[in-house]
Amino acid sequence: MNLEEDFIELLTNERSKRNLTIPEKK
Repeated sequence: MNLEEDFIELLTNERSKRNLTIPEKK
């Protein structure tokens, strides 16, 4: 397992959760 990949996946998960809870306002 690549640590960097793991980190990116974690960030992506966080972003997905945030997008599901709070819709982005542009």
